[in-house]
Amino acid sequence: MSISSLRSMYEGIRSDLQTMDDFPKGAPVTSLDRLLVHISGQLVHFISGRVDMVGLYEHMSAIGMGKVVNYDELHEGISGIMQEYHKLFHHPLLTPLKSSFTLECESLLHMIEAQKEMQLWRFLPSLLALHDAHTKLASWAALFQSKEGRKFGSTFFKTNQQEALYQWHIRFKGALVSKFSLYFHSILSRQTSVPQIKTLFSRLSCDYYQKIVNFQHKHDAVAVTLVLDAHDLPDYRGFGYHHPLIPVKSPQGMESFPAIVAYPSKPTSHWPNLVMILSDSASELTAMEKPFLSFYDKQVDSTYFLARIEPRITLVLIFKYKHSEKEGVIVNFLTEMSLQLRCNRVLATLKNG
Repeated sequence: MSISSLRSMYEGIRSDLQTMDDFPKGAPVTSLDRLLVHISGQLVHFISGRVDMVGLYEHMSAIGMGKVVNYDELHEGISGIMQEYHKLFHHPLLTPLKSSFTLECESLLHMIEAQKEMQLWRFLPSLLALHDAHTKLASWAALFQSKEGRKFGSTFFKTNQQEALYQWHIRFKGALVSKFSLYFHSILSRQTSVPQIKTLFSRLSCDYYQKIVNFQHKHDAVAVTLVLDAHDLPDYRGFGYHHPLIPVKSPQGMESFPAIVAYPSKPTSHWPNLVMILSDSASELTAMEKPFLSFYDKQVDSTYFLARIEPRITLVLIFKYKHSEKEGVIVNFLTEMSLQLRCNRVLATLKNG
């Protein structure tokens, strides 16, 4: 069912429930009648909450089909919905509906928080947000798979609709875990052996690091790297986990542009050039009027391709000799990696409900 069809269905149900607000004049009123009217009023709030969530999903789908995804805006949207409805439709008879709605909102909130933290290359907050999302999704699944949850859920959802919404949350979390595995590859790879980390990453929805390895080998790139612009980044502490009470100096100069991922290794000899290019083209990269930028430096006989992934993170390809910005393999790799890492694709799939 499409998002617009869902909205129409919910608005129809809300309209029907609102007709039960008043008792007929002169008719005797029993305690059961009063309970029915009270429950109907609370169900109106529930349906209103679902309409707002449909609106949020609709917005997420629309921005997923664009170039820029503003996760701060999405965080504000889901936080606002949670704040508005957290004290509503609280009758004990509606507990399954209330719990399902809350867990849905909380799982989405934590996933958006994880994305926001990864945009700033913060390891521990990203990890904790992903763990919280996983916990809420597990609780949500257990709820609507229970007998009571199925009974109440089938009243307002078709079973396949409820499962489809849950499965989309699982796909979104999977996309974020895959992204986490790339952004913090250097940290994670130190926790176990190379064969073990390859096995673990191969089970992800997308093994980005292996994609980079394959591209570099096949097309003989000097390097493929993700660069963070840490200049004036609040609370930036660098690689890995740092104790919050231990002061850390702000990075200066080229140290303000650390390589968060680099294969086969950090292109040290190219780094001054790359930092200068990133600084000089910052406004163009931010505007994202083009999918990527390319620069050829005659002095080092090398070509640089840059695609902005996050407001502060840029994907860079470096090739020896002059390469055209129209080369299909380069265009396809930069486009595909950009769309997947920004989660455009998984957000856009919401349009089908």
